Amino acid sequence: SLSALGSVTGAYAAGLVDLGERGAIDLIVLYADLQGGLRASLLWSNMRGSNLFLKARGLNGVCPEWCPGKIKFPDPKPYGVNTPGVSFQYTMLDLSNRRLTMQGVQLAQSSMGALNAPSVAFGLGDAYYYIEELYMGVTVLPELPQGPEDAQGHCRSWKGLIPNSQIVASPTGGTLITESWYLAVLVHASSGVLYVIVVLAVTLLVLSVSIWFLKRRERFLDAMEKQLTAHAFL
Repeated sequence: SLSALGSVTGAYAAGLVDLGERGAIDLIVLYADLQGGLRASLLWSNMRGSNLFLKARGLNGVCPEWCPGKIKFPDPKPYGVNTPGVSFQYTMLDLSNRRLTMQGVQLAQSSMGALNAPSVAFGLGDAYYYIEELYMGVTVLPELPQGPEDAQGHCRSWKGLIPNSQIVASPTGGTLITESWYLAVLVHASSGVLYVIVVLAVTLLVLSVSIWFLKRRERFLDAMEKQLTAHAFL
């Protein structure tokens, strides 16, 4: 519901933000009060549902684990900053077994005081499948050649990602070796993850019981066959 938006007077700018990193889109509104002071109001989204999401953030490749001359493996890690123009694209199957492809650009606009989200958010709907492949493309880095034949050094793909997660990717060192790019997957702890764990545990239990029963049955049949064979030689 956007009823709370009507109570904000003097609004001149607004932006989308995910408060709490829960996959819902909230609203931040900038406005001027009656005295002319600049204020900000956060509108919390009360929409709830079972829809899944994916958030991706591309960094500038500076200090992926630690910065030179600093303490190694600090907590928290010096991830660097998100880079404008990073492009993300994912492919997956929906409930109708159709292949979906979506693409988004990180920090697509920087002029006119645009309130951009720090990452790219994708809505996955009710598709309870793994994400087949996620592509990340970066803008031209100083270390990379400018020729079109070297375009493969500007992109990287990862397979088998989990929905309801946030991807943090960084072109480590900005080199042509894309296999060395840094990737971190932060899974959102929701009720859907609990259901997946329960289903996985039940599946493993059923498979274990089936394997135990078939193995015990095979041993019993082997013992019966040996007894019958022994009687034939008497």
